[in-house]
Order: sequence, then structure tokens, then C-alpha cells
Amino acid sequence: MAANQSRGKVIQAYKNLLHLGKNYPKGYNHFRDTLRAAFEKNKAVEDPEQIRQLLGKCDNIAKELQTLYMLRQYRNVNKHCTREYPKKQRFSN
Repeated sequence: MAANQSRGKVIQAYKNLLHLGKNYPKGYNHFRDTLRAAFEKNKAVEDPEQIRQLLGKCDNIAKELQTLYMLRQYRNVNKHCTREYPKKQRFSN
């Protein structure tokens, strides 16, 4: 029973990361290939504690990706909102 629960969590983590990788700067294909290689490397892990640690790493990576996307969005908005406008000339009396 515990194996089915951890398997479901692993699959959910994989799907979540795949979804987050759609906007990855190096491209979706690069992200997908790297993610798949990382999951295949650890597919033989059966220790529940080690699985929990790996799922924790998945959560950290997901948070980092979300932060990366928010930062990119902030920079884009900031770039468009802080354009240099010509200064108004003051007339001296």
C-alpha cells in the first residue's frame, strides 16, 4: 500500500515539473530530457525515507522554477514601465 502511495506522489511530482518546464528558458525539450534522465536515474530507489528526500528536492525545484518565472515576469514589466521619458524643459524667469 505504501508503495502505491509513494508511486502516485512521484508521478504527480513528475507531471507538476513537466508542466512548470513548459516555459523553461533553454526550451521545453531540454527540460523534459533532463527531468526524465533524473527520474530514470533514481527509479530503483525503494527506501521510503530516500523517496521522501527526493520528493523534497522535486518540491524545491518546483519552487525555484516558479520564482524564476515570477522574476522574469517582473523584469519584463519593469523594463516596459520604467522607460526613460524626455525631461520637460523649465523656463527660467
